[in-house]
Amino acid sequence: MSIAIAIVAHTKRADQAHQLMETVGAQYMAMDNGTYGCNANHIRCWTYLAKQPTQWGLTLEDDAIVEDHFTEQLRQALAASPAPVVLSLIHI
Repeated sequence: MSIAIAIVAHTKRADQAHQLMETVGAQYMAMDNGTYGCNANHIRCWTYLAKQPTQWGLTLEDDAIVEDHFTEQLRQALAASPAPVVLSLIHI
């Protein structure tokens, strides 16, 4: 299973975003200082992911907190998905 991961980030959280990128093995980060805005910055990630030769694309926000073994758990969840599109929005 192939998964491409992108991070949506604000410049104020650049260090946190780079750490997340390294932790999850993300291939792309859309960094913005507010010029693009939230929607446009997400679209930048989705556009990147849509062009990748992968089965799945995942966009995470820079303040996402991932558990140990996140990538393996992600693979298991996607393998069990009954649909070709999985969407989960979590805001705490």
